[in-house]
Amino acid sequence: MGWEITAVISLVSLAFSAFYSGCETGYMTVNRVRLTRVAPDERLRARRVLDHLRDIEEPILTCLIGTNLFNVLFSAVATAALTARFGVKGQGIAMAAVSTLVILFGEILPKVLYREFPERLTMYSSAGIAASMALTAPVRWLLRRYTRLWSRILPSENEGDRLDRRRLAALLLTNSVPREDDDRFATALKRYLELAGHPIARSMKPAEQLLRVGPEATVGECLALAAKSGYSRMPVTREDGRQLQAYLLVRDLLFLSRDLHDQ
Repeated sequence: MGWEITAVISLVSLAFSAFYSGCETGYMTVNRVRLTRVAPDERLRARRVLDHLRDIEEPILTCLIGTNLFNVLFSAVATAALTARFGVKGQGIAMAAVSTLVILFGEILPKVLYREFPERLTMYSSAGIAASMALTAPVRWLLRRYTRLWSRILPSENEGDRLDRRRLAALLLTNSVPREDDDRFATALKRYLELAGHPIARSMKPAEQLLRVGPEATVGECLALAAKSGYSRMPVTREDGRQLQAYLLVRDLLFLSRDLHDQ
């Protein structure tokens, strides 16, 4: 195999590894509310991502298969080429080079980019993931059956997760005894026990009492309201205060230019 072909296969493998690694982070980070409010020319991509998110295990499993497949291909090609060129020393060189390139450009860089721009990058990558899901359907089917087989053989960790008196006593005994003047645990336990059998509707606030902002609120007004209330997220509703349109995350406003505070 010539050096040109080896270089092309290695670069393509590294690029696909980065693609699947970034998509995995994108699908785990993407905001569903923002996807429903994209520009008209991006709605088709947004709907595709939302369809994938209905069963998120499918695209995530596809990304894991793709990442491992191209990492193995990159490692095999690089090791074969460097071993043929440098002999036994080539194996060590290949291990160092492949590990460095995969960590920097196949893992860290794409994950950082997809975490910073999850909706935009995931939408543009959704077509490739859809095609990959179709190609890897038989492999994913086999992996699901393999997982179910082991779940039947091994005892489930979810069995006995219910917190009864015996397990609560065991949990208490594993912790250190609090000081006589430390009543935080007793207070928390009392509140927890008081919630037993308590309908959640009693803890819910009416829509009229919720702290919310309208779609016409400026960045400066939202920041002032967040600073006064201490809340990090606020619902965006229509004028009647009932129809939810989106959720506003204060962290998204903190890094905006001061020139936009009046908009």
